[in-house]
Amino acid sequence: MGWRDRIRQAVVDVEGVRVDVEGPPEFRWTDGSLSVVISLFGGGEQDQMVTQVEVMIERVRDETMFLYTLPGRQPVPVGETIRTTIQVPLVLDDRPIESAEQDGVPGLLKVLMRRVGMGRVGFTGRCFLRVMTTYEGNRRPGVAQVEITALD
Repeated sequence: MGWRDRIRQAVVDVEGVRVDVEGPPEFRWTDGSLSVVISLFGGGEQDQMVTQVEVMIERVRDETMFLYTLPGRQPVPVGETIRTTIQVPLVLDDRPIESAEQDGVPGLLKVLMRRVGMGRVGFTGRCFLRVMTTYEGNRRPGVAQVEITALD
């Protein structure tokens, strides 16, 4: 295990919980959804509660990204593995952000807020499929990623 792997593993493991992600090597945006397998490994000394899971598809060469947030809570008991397959819809909620949500936000930030809130679909090339999990009572997220390719 190299120094990069040791650092990555230190960031990935959160209070005894480890997250892993699997996805297909290639996908097309026209497929309509992407099958993603998320594994949570319960370690440490006490059970953990996952409060949010975010699935990101981020292009390798820039910061273009697609984000999907999973609702719900998932307990992760010590010594158990929770393995879940989800279908991430490859569509955007392109409704504009409500003006009430933008009160007091300067003009340029409103534009950025809209772009980040909407994401962008349709980019191609090498991407990272990244999963980020947050836990009850812990501010440090668990992160796992795998490289995949977005085709035309």
